[in-house]
This record gives sequence, C-alpha cells and structure tokens, in this order.
Amino acid sequence: MNSANYLLNVAIRLELPSHREVELVIQLVDYPASGKYECWYYFVNHKQRLLFWVDEYDLRNIFANVRDVSARSHMSRYE
Repeated sequence: MNSANYLLNVAIRLELPSHREVELVIQLVDYPASGKYECWYYFVNHKQRLLFWVDEYDLRNIFANVRDVSARSHMSRYE
C-alpha cells in the first residue's frame, strides 16, 4: 500500500491524467534469498492506449517475454 500511495501521490504532483481510463498496475516482487521486495508498476491509459511511469524506466527489456521479438525493428509490429 505504501508503494501504491507513493506512486499515486507522485502522479498527482506531476499533474498526470486521473480520469477513469488511467489505472495503476502494480506487482510486488519477492526475493526470498535476500528477504527483500521490489515494487514493479506502470500506469495504463486505456483511452490513449499507452503505458507510462512516474520514474525513469529502461524500455530495452519491455518485450523480453514476447515471442519472436529479438530486434528493435520487430517492436513496431506490436505497437
């Protein structure tokens, strides 16, 4: 809940859209070996069909689990 509250407050501070088409998708990732957790998230704007983050995000691995995408030129098919 702390992560969700933080992200929503940052979004408000940045004056990002807050209408019904925008949702926060959040996943808590557990690292049992270290006993630590990491919060993965993105905002999705359904009306404009886009993803966005309130922090810097490295998009190089965004298609890591999509079959047959091995080069940047392949990404345009999935946009």
